[in-house]
Amino acid sequence: MSKGVQKRTGEYSLRVAVTLDSDTFSRFAWFDTMVRHKRWQRPATFAAIFTVLAIIAFLRADAENQGVLLGGVLLAVGLVLPLVWLASYALSLRKQAKAMGLPRPVYTVELTESGVTCYQTAAGAAPEHTPWADVYGVWRRPDAVYLYVQPGKAYLLPDGGKRQTDKLWAALERRLPEEKMHK
Repeated sequence: MSKGVQKRTGEYSLRVAVTLDSDTFSRFAWFDTMVRHKRWQRPATFAAIFTVLAIIAFLRADAENQGVLLGGVLLAVGLVLPLVWLASYALSLRKQAKAMGLPRPVYTVELTESGVTCYQTAAGAAPEHTPWADVYGVWRRPDAVYLYVQPGKAYLLPDGGKRQTDKLWAALERRLPEEKMHK
């Protein structure tokens, strides 16, 4: 990822050329799904309910009602199904990254005084501009900065080293209110 400050039409801008790889894409997808949308809660609740039922079955077990067998089945179902769901999700991310042809250059994001502009690398794609007031939020993660211009649309800005990421974060902090900045 390359970054630089350039003078354009009388205002300063920060340009970030993004080459996306499968690891960065997968980490973003896990963050968006599990952290931002909190989709970990359903499998965790499912596992917790079945674990409690298994414990109850184990506690009520005696030689005649086969409570140990029932408890074992409940515990297995409660743990295996959420793990299968997570493994399936990870596999689907790997397939999606492969279908996208990652790693490859995907876009260049420009931060200016007026907002965020994204220039896609796809031929014929028009630049997309989002004013600062319409930016949904920014999340800083150890490996990247996720710039959400809408609730369902984010630009991934992979880590370009602490100094460059700090410079990017400072530029975003100058333009966005504190409630839209998430560390």
